[in-house]
Amino acid sequence: MAFHGIVTGNLGQEPELKFNNQSGKATLNLSIAATPSRLDRQTNQWSDVGEPLWIRATLWEQMAERLADVLHKGDRVSVEGTFSIRTYQAQDGSQRLSYELLGAKFLGVVPRAPQNAAQPFAGQPNSPTGGYSDTPATNGPQNGTYDVFGNAGGGSFNEPAPF
Repeated sequence: MAFHGIVTGNLGQEPELKFNNQSGKATLNLSIAATPSRLDRQTNQWSDVGEPLWIRATLWEQMAERLADVLHKGDRVSVEGTFSIRTYQAQDGSQRLSYELLGAKFLGVVPRAPQNAAQPFAGQPNSPTGGYSDTPATNGPQNGTYDVFGNAGGGSFNEPAPF
């Protein structure tokens, strides 16, 4: 039985865009560091409680091409897919494990609170994995005329969340 789930973590390296030589289809390879964390109820701050689990995910075709210039090392992302663990032989001859998300679906970039903010963003839960969006954040125009998925129009990035 396969385990299907969501991984939220930081990109550990720049995403790598590749094109298949035969089909020409794009792939975007992500390396995500998912670190367990815990909320300290006294300070209301999240802190890491373990080592990161490195998980690889591959996005395909249009999604890969659209996100290649948007995602960068350090971005906190959420990706959904079917978990897979495979073994491989490292260069030193030892057996290692590789954790992967198969059939990965990009869920969004998790917004970060400003450094001096003590409260979460308005309308978003106080959680390290909460509040992600179906569309990634961009550094594009703020007038609502462009988004990463190529849609024209729409609201401004400064509008409150609809939930």
